[in-house]
This record gives sequence, structure tokens and C-alpha cells, in this order.
Amino acid sequence: MKIFILISVFSFGVALQDVPWLDKSGQKRIDKTFDKLWKDQEVEIVTLDVSMVDQKELGFKIRKQTLYKLMGNATHLGYMYLDKAPSKFDKFDYMVIYNNDLTIKEVKVLVYREDYGGEIMSGSFVRQFRGKNSFSPFELGKDIQGISGATISCRSAVEGVKKLTKRIYKLNQSGKL
Repeated sequence: MKIFILISVFSFGVALQDVPWLDKSGQKRIDKTFDKLWKDQEVEIVTLDVSMVDQKELGFKIRKQTLYKLMGNATHLGYMYLDKAPSKFDKFDYMVIYNNDLTIKEVKVLVYREDYGGEIMSGSFVRQFRGKNSFSPFELGKDIQGISGATISCRSAVEGVKKLTKRIYKLNQSGKL
């Protein structure tokens, strides 16, 4: 049984104001990514809210305003999951965009708040996630090459993307997407 509540719908170019922890620079990175992925197409961002009962059944919590269905021209484009991960002294915000088959389409670090380790925002690092799914190996140093000087952030990014990818698969398998 598919259970989700439509909280709000946003169009590409309109700020995700309901995400209190996402600042303007994070929103700009989302907008730029959408513009790159879906040129000249309006993208609706539909907030998915999984009930507490379903979260308990799944065995994990989903923070409000972090899971979205992406629609364009009445076509399902995929999903977007927003999250935070720890770096050495602070946290960074990132997003994972999934294709309809739940393979990773794009990973983007939205806001990085440390003086060191910002190299995880580079395209060469985040491109390594493309095409992976919940069955793919996500081992830092083997499947995903890290960045010297950004070990903690790389480890957090890899573990975070792996966690979200397993969760979205489980949500889909249980009929909650």
C-alpha cells in the first residue's frame, strides 16, 4: 500500500522554503543541478512524507522535508533525497537524485562548512556515485576513491549516500514511494 502525504509542490526555480535547514546557497546548487539535468523543463518537487507508523515498520526515521518525488510535464523523473553528514567539526548538506529505477543520477554537496575538505564538492568525486544502486558496493578506497585531506568528509559522504540509497530501495520495496 502506497502511503504518502502530499505536503507541498514546488516548481523549479522556486525556493524550497519549507526546508528550514537548507540555506540559499544550497537552493541555488539544487536549481543549477536541475537546470543541467533537465534543460528547459519545469520540474515539480513533490514532498513525500512517510508516516511515523511506516517509519517504525521500516526501521529508520525520515526527517520531514528531505524526500521528494520529481515530476516534469506530468512525467515521473525520479526522486531527490536531502540529508546532512558530519565533517570534522561541522556538517555538510547534500542531495542524491535517483532515476526511476532507483539508480543514482546525481550526487551534489550543497553546502560545505569547513575550511578543509571542500574538495568533496568536486565533480570528479561525486561522479563516482552515478549509476550505483542499493546493491552496488560503496567502499571508500576501493569502489569510491577518496580525496587526500578530506578523509572524514569522504567517508561521511560515502556512508551517507549508501544509507540513503538503501533506504529509498526499502521504501520502494515496501510500497511507500
